[in-house]
Amino acid sequence: MGKTTLINTLFSTELSPPKNYSRRHVKQLDKLTATAVENEKVLRRVHRATDRVLGIIARAIREQRTATTGYTKTNLPTRRGTGALGLTLDRRF
Repeated sequence: MGKTTLINTLFSTELSPPKNYSRRHVKQLDKLTATAVENEKVLRRVHRATDRVLGIIARAIREQRTATTGYTKTNLPTRRGTGALGLTLDRRF
């Protein structure tokens, strides 16, 4: 047998049965989907917690500002535009 015949025989011989590649990544996709759903739930919880904390801080600042100026029914605060009271929210992670 010559070299060419040997090489052609090796390339034409089936070493293992063909595999079904459509099932190959099914388990990985299921895990990835479950992880993505869990990640989304956690991000929503963090978002809500951040909003609550910022609301508490803003309320405390507002109460502190009005308490120190001594406003009464007759001594009202000067009219100002609504502002964020110096608070800035940066939602970048």
